Amino acid sequence: MNQEDWHRLNIRIPQEIERKLKKASEKHNRSVTGEIVRRLDASFKDEELNEDDIKSSVRETAAKIEILIKKILIATEKDDTLKTQLLTDEESNLLKVFKNATPKEKEFISSLLKKMR
Repeated sequence: MNQEDWHRLNIRIPQEIERKLKKASEKHNRSVTGEIVRRLDASFKDEELNEDDIKSSVRETAAKIEILIKKILIATEKDDTLKTQLLTDEESNLLKVFKNATPKEKEFISSLLKKMR
């Protein structure tokens, strides 16, 4: 990076953090500024990864819910013993959560499922 890419920023930080930054910068053979920039950049990358993980988890859960709904539709057409045979423990727990959800929560889950398709 050339000098035009940098912006001077004067900040106040607790002395203890400054000591930790100096120690870390010496350990990693960087300037204190370099250590601060590296740590800040890493924190932003962590945030992005967390968002991706959450989106992936929502998609995975939505797919499980969709399978569960299909199984429930099949099971409800038959007797109750078939219901328990068709559903895994995880699916049974999801069903309990869905049954106990408020109408608003059910509407939200349904809208999520529609968006995930």
